[in-house]
Amino acid sequence: DLAIEAFNQLKRPLKIVGEGRDHRRLERLIRSPRITLLGWQSDEAVASLYQRAQALIHPQLEDFGLTVVEALASATPVIAYAKGGAGEILRHRRHGLLFQEQSAEQLIATVKVFDRRQFKTKDLIKRAADFGQETFKAAWSKIAAIR
Repeated sequence: DLAIEAFNQLKRPLKIVGEGRDHRRLERLIRSPRITLLGWQSDEAVASLYQRAQALIHPQLEDFGLTVVEALASATPVIAYAKGGAGEILRHRRHGLLFQEQSAEQLIATVKVFDRRQFKTKDLIKRAADFGQETFKAAWSKIAAIR
């Protein structure tokens, strides 16, 4: 609902992927024809959406934030709520921008700053690789060696 409220005011396109118990309630909040609830999408469709997106909007609190890493792996920068996993993943402004308060006003202000920024594809993909399988294996190997 936060992203819908912000993008209603911004009058900018927003595509929302996923199904859930709030689907009908969210549908009623949409005031702009540029906002679309896409519902469930296949992995391939989500990957295509990431690749065409200007940014992933991640306004929720999540422990890790897998969608943030998926977006970065697709060379898509992220605008995210600063708490939880997204805050750790995006700790450098080279990968996206964070907003400190879950409010439409904060998200709108962050989107406006984002519009003036440019992000390098190589930086985005490199950051996603920090959370990849090879990095994970190397970290576990170091832990095993210590024991």
